[in-house]
Amino acid sequence: MSNSAFAQRRMQHGGPPNSPYNAQPGMNNNMYGGQSPMQQQQQPPSSPGRTPYDQNASGDPSKTRRTRTVNEAEKVKSWIRRNQKNLVIWFAMALVVLFVYHMFSDGDFSFLLTLGSMVRMFAFMILAYFLFAKRSISGVSFKFLQCYICVFCFRLSSILFYEGYLPFDRSGDFIYQAFEVISLVATLTCAFLIVGPYKHTYEKQHDKFGSWWGVPSELGAIYALVPTFLLSLIFHPSLNSNMLTDTAWTWALCLESVAILPQIVMFMSKAGVVDEWTSHVVAALGLARFFQLVFWISSYHELNDKFNSSPGGEHVGHFVVASQVLQLLLMGDYFYFYIKSMKEGRPMIMHPPTVADAV
Repeated sequence: MSNSAFAQRRMQHGGPPNSPYNAQPGMNNNMYGGQSPMQQQQQPPSSPGRTPYDQNASGDPSKTRRTRTVNEAEKVKSWIRRNQKNLVIWFAMALVVLFVYHMFSDGDFSFLLTLGSMVRMFAFMILAYFLFAKRSISGVSFKFLQCYICVFCFRLSSILFYEGYLPFDRSGDFIYQAFEVISLVATLTCAFLIVGPYKHTYEKQHDKFGSWWGVPSELGAIYALVPTFLLSLIFHPSLNSNMLTDTAWTWALCLESVAILPQIVMFMSKAGVVDEWTSHVVAALGLARFFQLVFWISSYHELNDKFNSSPGGEHVGHFVVASQVLQLLLMGDYFYFYIKSMKEGRPMIMHPPTVADAV
C-alpha cells in the first residue's frame, strides 16, 4: 500500500486526536498537538508531583498552604468558642489544684490522694450548682447519690479519728478531711433537692438500677451496698488497727468502684443522651479515681498483711488496685464518648439503651 493510500485510509477512519490527518480547516493542527516545538518550549514546566488542582488561581502553592493554615486556625477558634464554658470549668479546677498544692502540700507522692479527693469535691459542687441553676434534677440518678453518700460517710468514719489512711504530706493534717466533708455536704444537698423542692423533675422511670425481683426502686442501691460490704469483710487492711474503721474504709473504696453504675444505667435508659453539666461531673469522678489508682499502684504493698484480721489480708493491696481498675473499666466507654463530644463540640450521646433494657 502506498503512502498516499495509507494516509487516505487514516483520514477516512479517523486518526489519533493530535494526528495531522485529523486536521480541520482553519485550525493550526500539526504533529505536536496543535502547538509548534517553539510554543512548547515557551510554556513553564509544571511542578513535579503537583497537579494543576493543587495550585490556586494564581498558580502559587504557598498561598494554598497559607489558606489551609488560616482554615485550621479558624477551626480551633470555633472549637474554643463552642467549649468556652467547659474550658473555664476545667481551668478553674486546675488553678485551685495548683493553689492547694503550693499552700498545703509538701510535694509528697501521697498528695495524689488529696488531689483525687479535691477533684471529687469539685465534681459534686458543680453538680449541686447545676441543679440549683436549672431548678431541675432531671438526668441525675438518686441511687447514684445514695451510693456516694455512703462512700463519704464510711470514709470519714475512718479518717476523722484515725491516721492510718491519711496522706503522708501536710495535706493530710486537715485539708484532705475537709475535702471529704465538703463532698458529703454537696452530695447530701443534691439528694435533698431530689426528695424535696425539685422532686417533680426526678425521672424515676429512667433510674432503673436495682429494680429487680420486687425490690422497691428507691432501695435499688442495695445491690451495690451488700456485695461490696461482704468483700470489705474479706479484704480489709489494718492500718488503723481497728476492725470497724478498717472495714469502713475498705467498704467506701469498694463501693465507690461501682457507685457510678446507677448513673450510667440512667444515661442508657435515656437513649444515651447525657446532659452537658452531668457529663463533666461523671468525667471528674473518673479522673479522681485515676489519681488514686496511680498512688495505690506504687503503694499497694503497704496494705498487704497476712497477720491482720481479714481472711484475705495478704492480698488486700491487690484487691484495692483491682477495685479502682474496675471503675475505670466500667467508665471506659463513657470516656470515649465524652472526649468525642468535647472534640466535636456537640452534646454527648452514648450507645443506644441496650444496658438499660437488659436491667
